[in-house]
Amino acid sequence: TDTACGGNALRLRERSPHPPQEDTGSDEKLIELTFQAGPKPGFEQAEGISLFTVLGDDETSVNWKYGDKVAIFDGTAVREFTATPDADNPTTAKLTGKALSADTYTAFYPYSESLSIIGDSITFSIPETQTATAGSFENGINPSLAQTTADSMTLIFSNLASLVKFTVGDDFDGISELTLSSNGSGTLSGSMTYAIEDDSLTAQEGASSVTLEGSFENSKTYYFLVSPGTLEKGLSISYTTADGKKYAKYSSDAVAFEAGTITDLETLSKSNLVEVLTNTAFIAKVNEKVLDIGWTVNNDGTVSLIDDNNAAMAKVTELNLSLVGLSDLSGIEYFTGLTSLNCLGNKLTTLDVSGLMKLTELDCSSNRISELDVSSLTNL
Repeated sequence: TDTACGGNALRLRERSPHPPQEDTGSDEKLIELTFQAGPKPGFEQAEGISLFTVLGDDETSVNWKYGDKVAIFDGTAVREFTATPDADNPTTAKLTGKALSADTYTAFYPYSESLSIIGDSITFSIPETQTATAGSFENGINPSLAQTTADSMTLIFSNLASLVKFTVGDDFDGISELTLSSNGSGTLSGSMTYAIEDDSLTAQEGASSVTLEGSFENSKTYYFLVSPGTLEKGLSISYTTADGKKYAKYSSDAVAFEAGTITDLETLSKSNLVEVLTNTAFIAKVNEKVLDIGWTVNNDGTVSLIDDNNAAMAKVTELNLSLVGLSDLSGIEYFTGLTSLNCLGNKLTTLDVSGLMKLTELDCSSNRISELDVSSLTNL
């Protein structure tokens, strides 16, 4: 379910920032300024949250954090300002620093030295790896934008990113990272450019996944910060064990992430995630060679090891993967009904067929295999 956040519509077209001008570098022209930042007037917390820095304890209010760094663009350069939250109402804050006098100021959170503001375009990054924070999201990463109007020093921030929420089940012990991925070409993180005039966000060097790292407490909620956009082929959430096995849950339904909204994935338990066959090159070649194999391939090219897929693989009795350019045959171990396997002329350096007890024929010649154990294959 999507929850609309207060002030998520960005409408700053009336007064766009001044174009860059030559900066003389003289500190004497800089003046002390204080801006007031906070929720949009009329905002009702019950309808959602306006995502500035960190969520409050109730996970509905939003608090500025002392020392948060905000970029203020005065038409000439990007200046660093510091937030001091109101002691009685931390959803509002004073932003203090030095800038040139200007008719209009554009503010962007978070400040970074690499932040680029040119004309009405702002280039920033949504981290591909984020720190898991119980009840909130990582501080200092959520991009928000505001602009003063004439004769006002008030900044009403709007969100440029979206949140994906989930609640940890009671069996998450041992998991130290979770990855949210697009099943197709959708962008979730990376370098982005926002155009104020067009109210548009464009990925520059986008990534199709976001990973949360850290400790996950049972029954707590966590958030991925992601780029707005539509994932036409759905998404997956996964983790990988120390021995390299991937466990995932897939949804093939299209999902739209909108700026300033939360998409709730509800409760996520280990038991909801199943092991996944990730050798996509092998899977693709099997699909070419075995007509109507009967398994279901996920939109990212993987195969979930559920009962129906396991049964489909076990039913295959002959498999010819000769001369198809494979360097890895991992996944062959699930084809336990094979009596004949031909994988000659590939780029294999290892091959494990020890569990294929029904094999009577095996041709793995013209590869780079230095050692092969077939001692358990009594029918070969």
